[in-house]
Amino acid sequence: MFNVSPLEREKYFLRILLLNVKGATSFEDLRTTDGICFPMFQEACIARGLTDDDSEWDTCLTEAATYQMPIQLRQLFAFICIMCEPSNAAALFERHKTNLMEDYTTCFRDVEKALCMTLHEIESVLRTHGKSLQDFGLQLPVGKYDDPINSGKYYDPVAEKDLFQKKFHMLNPGQLKAFEKIKEAYHNPNLEKRLFFIDGPGGSGKTFLYNTIMHYVRSKNELVLPCTFTGIAATLLEGGRTSHNLFKLPIPINEMSMCNIRHGSITAKELKSATLIIWDEASMAPAHAVNAVDTFYKELMAEDPKVPSKKPFGGAVFLFGGDFRQILPVVPHGSRTEIISACIKNSYCWRNIEVLKLEQNMRTNENNVPEEHQGFSQWLLNLGDGKLQEPGLEEGIFEIPTVCIENGCIVDAVFPQVIQPEDESITNRAILTPKNEHSHELNESVLRRIQSELKCYTSIDSIQQDTANAEEAANYPMEFLNSLMPGGMPPHRLNLKVGAVVILLRNLNSIKGLCNGTRMVVKQMMSKVIDCEILTGSFKGTRVFIPRVILAPSDPDLPFTLKRKQFPLRLGYAMTINKSQGQTLDSVGIYLPAPAFSHGQLYVAFSRTKSFQQVKVKVFATDQQGNLKKDHRVYTKNVVYKEVFAQ
Repeated sequence: MFNVSPLEREKYFLRILLLNVKGATSFEDLRTTDGICFPMFQEACIARGLTDDDSEWDTCLTEAATYQMPIQLRQLFAFICIMCEPSNAAALFERHKTNLMEDYTTCFRDVEKALCMTLHEIESVLRTHGKSLQDFGLQLPVGKYDDPINSGKYYDPVAEKDLFQKKFHMLNPGQLKAFEKIKEAYHNPNLEKRLFFIDGPGGSGKTFLYNTIMHYVRSKNELVLPCTFTGIAATLLEGGRTSHNLFKLPIPINEMSMCNIRHGSITAKELKSATLIIWDEASMAPAHAVNAVDTFYKELMAEDPKVPSKKPFGGAVFLFGGDFRQILPVVPHGSRTEIISACIKNSYCWRNIEVLKLEQNMRTNENNVPEEHQGFSQWLLNLGDGKLQEPGLEEGIFEIPTVCIENGCIVDAVFPQVIQPEDESITNRAILTPKNEHSHELNESVLRRIQSELKCYTSIDSIQQDTANAEEAANYPMEFLNSLMPGGMPPHRLNLKVGAVVILLRNLNSIKGLCNGTRMVVKQMMSKVIDCEILTGSFKGTRVFIPRVILAPSDPDLPFTLKRKQFPLRLGYAMTINKSQGQTLDSVGIYLPAPAFSHGQLYVAFSRTKSFQQVKVKVFATDQQGNLKKDHRVYTKNVVYKEVFAQ
């Protein structure tokens, strides 16, 4: 099909319809949507969601309002403001404010108070993204009402003290030693060592220790800010968010990157007032990110803003944590040397950090833990340390336990042939694979097994104007843009069913559990909004509305920036090993068309479960994996950069 310039409006929209409408026999068929024949091709494209139009947000809020969940509706309105670029957010609010404040109106019988509470709650979501109502033409009313903005930030000291005491008595010797070290730094601002790193494998109780420390600080009515490098891990910490969200770190990050926080802003005041910052999964964080936060804190904590503090992180108490057996910072097309160089251990801050090790496995020391689980735990440590080696084969190649081998279809090994939409048993299963390209076909295979109606959502794609001129942009056909799927972006054609498990691809509201990586199940599908239920973390069971948002991630492999308007979701039955980090699953399939290629990938994949019986591995024969010794045994390669342990 010949390409058409966007300047030739009707021809351009006719071409879009021809690419997306199947089985049309006339122009009238192309212009008909939901039984309505539109006079113009552009109007038909708008009705099908194939091109931009501000009326989408009206429809989105109207559809969501039918479920009568004002709390979720207010959050949805904030998402639209932050990520959807509405042309007039104030007018949009006016048209929908009755639905947005319905519960407050019923509760208080006072329209003015209900309006104030509604706007305060929307403001609280906007602030997590560094935005404010004023940025969208709305004003925050001044009233003597409870402020929902702070309702989730401060905790009841009495309740926190009770929780702390319960957890404190459960700490093992290693955790107790780490707690006392951190407590001393917390109480003594003059202490030289105020930076710590909790180093421990999965199951050693890092998260338990973090939560104990947070309860202690909150029992003193003081602020602690927990964050993690990945979104899924943030949901395991109460009030947790991603480090990129907390410190406003840019993507991608390099040696010149800085925290995008204005001194004197609300975010800066919050960071300065925190008496402790917890940063989990710091072993995955690039050294440049840690250096940027150090530079920011030296300026933030200085008595004179023009003269940065000389103390590491400005003298603030930082508790880092992680496991260097897991995946290290991702460096696109990076060599072994480049990946190790990007690690936090190569940050100039590392020499000021005191390492505290947790070695006791809390899971295997629980009562009634099966013996095979304990054996699996030790095997995992050997895998992560690179100690499994088959004699006579090249470095890193080891035998996969026979009980884990799957000779048939990996999808059949993990999922049933027929899946009912209400079947919750399949929500905690997944197939993991090293590369994203293999996960899409596996996801579609599982989706076909769900016994509910399929709905396909198509995206609106364009080239971001500042990355290519209009003449150059016209050279790229729409179907070419539709075919692209850079990392972290949903597909052009997003196939969904009620009951399907999906993964969120953007941080929408990390404080409420909506992080990049959050697993959810689809409950209802409308034309402009999807109703989902969170499956993981402390917000498990919470219903949320997901709108289409505008995504424009940078991709060094493209000569322009692709701008895609789509629901920030992808199917979650199969995913990359990297994406699975931080999740615990009941059944895991590991799909290896080729060997794992990066440090810690197999360790992360196997450690999503608790026993050999819960893992099935499908291996395709190559020169580095399969029946390398021509017997019944199956081998694959485990990549471990041992030098990262020695630093």
